[in-house]
Amino acid sequence: MKPFILFFLFLAFVLSKELSLEDCIQIGLNNKSTLKSASSGKSAADQSVKNSFSNLLPSASFSGNLNRTYFPKTNISSAAHSQIISSGIGVNQKVYDGGKIINQIKQAKSFFRIASFSYQSTRLTTIRDVILGYFELLKAKELKEVASQNLALTEKQLNLVKTKFGLGAVKKTDLLKGKVTRGQAQSEFLQSAQVLRRSRRNFYHNMGISDGGEKFIHFLKEIKTYLLPEEKKILIIIEENNPDLLSKKSQIQSAKLKYKIARGMRLPSIDAGLNYSVTGENAQAWMDNFKEGWNLGVNISVSIPIYTGNSLSTQIEQSRIEWNQTTEDYTSLKENLNVQALDLLEILNQYTDILPIQSQVVESAQEDLILVQKRYSLGSATILEVLDAQVSLNLAKTTWVNMKYDFWISATSLKALTGELNTDFGMK
Repeated sequence: MKPFILFFLFLAFVLSKELSLEDCIQIGLNNKSTLKSASSGKSAADQSVKNSFSNLLPSASFSGNLNRTYFPKTNISSAAHSQIISSGIGVNQKVYDGGKIINQIKQAKSFFRIASFSYQSTRLTTIRDVILGYFELLKAKELKEVASQNLALTEKQLNLVKTKFGLGAVKKTDLLKGKVTRGQAQSEFLQSAQVLRRSRRNFYHNMGISDGGEKFIHFLKEIKTYLLPEEKKILIIIEENNPDLLSKKSQIQSAKLKYKIARGMRLPSIDAGLNYSVTGENAQAWMDNFKEGWNLGVNISVSIPIYTGNSLSTQIEQSRIEWNQTTEDYTSLKENLNVQALDLLEILNQYTDILPIQSQVVESAQEDLILVQKRYSLGSATILEVLDAQVSLNLAKTTWVNMKYDFWISATSLKALTGELNTDFGMK
């Protein structure tokens, strides 16, 4: 089946159902170009490992030569030319080079690990961005709904004020205050709609696709069922699983090997070679010489660097500094990640304590507004009391929505720091 037919079938399948968070993550993993680039880098590093072993193996070569020289006939020689056929096989092997080849192989493996951790980091970032974009989209959607409810409430209140003003039961200032509140609610609703559109664009960008009008399954997991990790375990998990930290650790190993390679350049280099050759004036003589006229050469060469200016000492010192620098970078990154993780854990604990309180605040604000509205309709409350109650309810609902989704955003960010997002979504 042709690729474009498969694509349209997949598109039809996607559009025919509501997408879950897991579906969105898989779309992001399949489409983000940054992840594809990281995968190519990992494959290139794997080829470099295979290529590094070639320096450890012997090299063999074959050479063949036919040399015919023409010249004029003389009284001494009636031949018009002379001919030599030669061929040979040579084998060369590096015997000792101060450990440079072995360390280069180890370094290539280290580069492959770095590329692998880079791929894991990019994959984790893709998953994190999709999840964060998903929660930001749901938050913007609920905030728009809250703004819509507030606008409807102010419209209803304004109509009541207009009716009472027409009957002469309230002053014009009540009508003006109602109009001001309605205008503010309209502005808030329009802003929330803009935020929703922007959140949707960013979410599709995080998935690496264009907006196709898909619908999404609402996130139903309860915050009270979410188990927060222990502080000590978080620090251990970060050290063991965070791909950026593991990449820094591999960079330390690579820098150390670079230092060893630089030091090995001061040591002697020993090469051994074996050459077998046969020559003859013609094909028959060349064949006959395979038995008795061959040449076998064995050579061993030793190279010892005596003086190279300051280049070797400079390279050694520079590689030593880079080794120390990568070690310090690892320590700094580890400390930063630990601080970020502990801050996020503290935020999550705060949300766990505050969210039930904020839920009660919403209920109380709702009840308070109902009571004030009844009192206003009876003439025992002022318009300012009603508007204050409306503002309090709108603020309580908005705060509740923000805190609810910020909890999941913080929880996702913490799982990104610990590297658990990769294991949660298919990477072993």
